[in-house]
Amino acid sequence: MTEDDFYELIKQPEGNTLDYKRAWYDLGKTQRFKLIKDVLAMANTPREGPARIVMGVDWSAECGSTVVGLDEQPDDANIQEIFPRERIQPAPAFHYHPLRFLGKQVGILEIPVGSDGPCMPLDDLERVGNVYKLQKGAIYYRNGSQNGQAVGSDLDRIYRWFIKQRSNVGQSSNSDVQAAPSTPGSRSSLRPHSLHDTLPIELHPSPSEVFKRALLATKRATIAVTYEDGRVEEHIWHAHRISPSSNIIGNLRSRPKFRAGAWQRNGIAQVKATVIDPDQHSVTDDIVRLDAVRQSKTLPDW
Repeated sequence: MTEDDFYELIKQPEGNTLDYKRAWYDLGKTQRFKLIKDVLAMANTPREGPARIVMGVDWSAECGSTVVGLDEQPDDANIQEIFPRERIQPAPAFHYHPLRFLGKQVGILEIPVGSDGPCMPLDDLERVGNVYKLQKGAIYYRNGSQNGQAVGSDLDRIYRWFIKQRSNVGQSSNSDVQAAPSTPGSRSSLRPHSLHDTLPIELHPSPSEVFKRALLATKRATIAVTYEDGRVEEHIWHAHRISPSSNIIGNLRSRPKFRAGAWQRNGIAQVKATVIDPDQHSVTDDIVRLDAVRQSKTLPDW
């Protein structure tokens, strides 16, 4: 970003995709959680382009932007360490860009549009009395110039937006996959079923609770069955009977073809379920993979 670009940027008011900070976050045990919440909210907000947190600029509705500058610039690697995968999943993508403007140090924390999400805490964080400011499993987003916790229609809108992003990436990757010639009898790169005690099942989005919420919103998913010889069969799952108490993995494993013994005999290597965007006929997502939730007994002291 050039000085001219920065000048044009700070002409804009705060909103869903833009926030101003007079000074950098104190990355001690208190303000690090504020940074986490701000980045999560930006990452989860439906938008067309990147969201930005501008450092070293004071802003008010009455006076607009005033460049005050920063005392020092943080290292991008140190910022990334604030978001451990043991506590945040999926980890939001972002980059910090230091800049000198009119002789003063400023910076832009940029959060690009991503397909992995929604991003959320895996634990309750920042306890104040009997309340946690960051709640386990909560989905935060930008509501104007403020952060809020998504519920109801806002939650549905966020899930649909992420599903659409994955659909866009999946459609792009599928064209590359289809262009590659296939060899009869070629084997999948997946591990042979004999090395698995249970049928590998992938959910997109993941983990299962996130998948279930998205499925409850759309009521449709694709189920892609990959065989050891490389064949892939795909069909639509009309999930009208799924309820908030349903066990998604249990539902899939109970199907006759996927039961213990049956999937081995059929030579099935993997099953992948992907929630369908209601605006798309199918969502196949072979490139984008959300990290599985990793629960650790030993977590860093925050």
